[in-house]
Amino acid sequence: MSDTRFIPCTVADLHTLQDIAINSYGDHYLYLWFDGGMWYIDRSFSDAALKKSLVTRIPHFTSFITVINL
Repeated sequence: MSDTRFIPCTVADLHTLQDIAINSYGDHYLYLWFDGGMWYIDRSFSDAALKKSLVTRIPHFTSFITVINL
């Protein structure tokens, strides 16, 4: 039986979250932007932007790390 846990991200997870966010966004939305999404990526996924969202814990936007032990 597997054990799946969802752990809220903290500032210590910032670069992992940033990597996932940029890669996920890049796979689906870059075609929408004349600059390849760089403005949006910088505004939304920069160290400062992600740190702010992790520290303020916006109620409807909390990122999680999923841990699955098989």
